[in-house]
Amino acid sequence: MAVEKLSATLVDKLLDKLSSDDDFRSLFEKSPAAALAELGYQPADEAQSAALCLAVTSLASKEQIRASRAELRAALSARLPKGGFGLQAS
Repeated sequence: MAVEKLSATLVDKLLDKLSSDDDFRSLFEKSPAAALAELGYQPADEAQSAALCLAVTSLASKEQIRASRAELRAALSARLPKGGFGLQAS
């Protein structure tokens, strides 16, 4: 089952913050839903929220996110599979 798609604008904001803002990164690690809400994301249906597939135990570094931005942007802009995508550190 796929979750709702994130807008290109929201994806850009998310990647900007994850690649530069330590406070936002901490919030994202604790609660992807709260971090997305801070960027203005409001899911139409909580059961289909994009936050459900973005949980991480260890977030990739700012440098890794910057280096993979195009790939991450493409993946985050698509309909995400539940539990199938993350910004996990390798």
